[in-house]
Amino acid sequence: MRNARDRAGPRLAAIVAVTAVTVTIAGCSPRVLESPSGLLVPVAAEYNGMEALLEGELATTSGGCLAVRWGEPATVTVIVTAPGTRLEGDSAVVMPGHESLTVGDTVALGGGFRNPDDWPENIALPAECDSETEVFFVNSGG
Repeated sequence: MRNARDRAGPRLAAIVAVTAVTVTIAGCSPRVLESPSGLLVPVAAEYNGMEALLEGELATTSGGCLAVRWGEPATVTVIVTAPGTRLEGDSAVVMPGHESLTVGDTVALGGGFRNPDDWPENIALPAECDSETEVFFVNSGG
């Protein structure tokens, strides 16, 4: 007769496997930081390795999501910040490789554009940050 410890082995392995899959899937979607004033800052789960440059003015969308206003005519692009991004106070954002930034600051951010239609199914932004145009994923340090 098997003891309780022997019977727990397969069950414990199954629980660990399900937990690992759940964490892997959940870890792919950006998490969202929210300041007391309602500023929403999506933060990627991992670096994307893209190297485009987005220059413009840090802004917000009508839903309060962090974005960059750039180009002529002006385009407002939602940004998903790099892992390690944090809020400082009510409205400042600190991304890895950058000092404290606030809406209205001029920025030059490295990363890359992604069309929402081309994202893996497990990546979703909150409704307030939803965009029908490309979103810019920021990498660390630029």
